[in-house]
Parts: sequence; C-alpha cells; structure tokens
Amino acid sequence: METSAHWLPLAAILIVAELLTGTFYLLVIGLSFAAGGVAELSGANNPIQDATVLLTMVIGLTVVTLRRRQEKRHRKTETNSLDIGQPVTVADWQPDGSARVVYRGSDWNARWIDRNQPPSERCIIQAIEGNTLLLTAAQHLEQST
Repeated sequence: METSAHWLPLAAILIVAELLTGTFYLLVIGLSFAAGGVAELSGANNPIQDATVLLTMVIGLTVVTLRRRQEKRHRKTETNSLDIGQPVTVADWQPDGSARVVYRGSDWNARWIDRNQPPSERCIIQAIEGNTLLLTAAQHLEQST
C-alpha cells in the first residue's frame, strides 16, 4: 500500500496558521488532520482516515465551542460582580419605574425590578443590563442573604 502522507502537511499548515490567528478552531482542525495522518501512517485505508479526521474534528470543535460559551458567560457575570450589592440613592422615580442615579461619579439609567413600589431613596444594585442598573429594595437584598 502506497502512502501519500497528505494529512500531515495540511495539519502543519493549519497549526502554523493557528499560531498567527489565535482562535483555537484552526488548531482543532489541524490536530484532526494530524490524527488522519497518524491513521494513514499506521496503514488505515481512506474511509478510516476520513472517519478519524471527521470524528476528532467534530469532538474538538464541540469542546472548543462549549468552552468559549462558558467563558463568555463567566466573563459577563464577572464584569458585573463588583457592582452587585452596591447601594445607590434615587432622588426621583418616573411613573414607569425608571430613574437616573449617580453611581461611581456618573449618571446611570436605573430600573426598578421588584413587584412592590420603589422606595423613595436607598436601593441596591441587583444586576446590570447594558448601561442600566437593575435595582431592588435594600431590605429585600438583606433578607435574601
């Protein structure tokens, strides 16, 4: 059986391209091609090589995609974590439950998220949605902890 060893040069090209881009997706594809090259060098026929490449690629890309989603969710909650639980003072509530508050030296949009009426002054940041602070009553947060 004659081997053409076409998987390994492709793997090397993709891994080098990955080093230039830093996305991990090309690394997974390059490693899948390397697995196909190992299968080819071990004497496997073309359908086995193709199946090896496809299987390792699907598994690798799934792992990288899930990991990136998990990191994105973690970063999203991490960026807001220092603001959660911080007190703010609301001078005037609008009828729709929104307000403008001063927090960290600048004006922010704020929105009341509890069912009951907003208090006249002191609230706690429960979450941040874009540039809007989502507020709850100070005693509500103290009771839940």
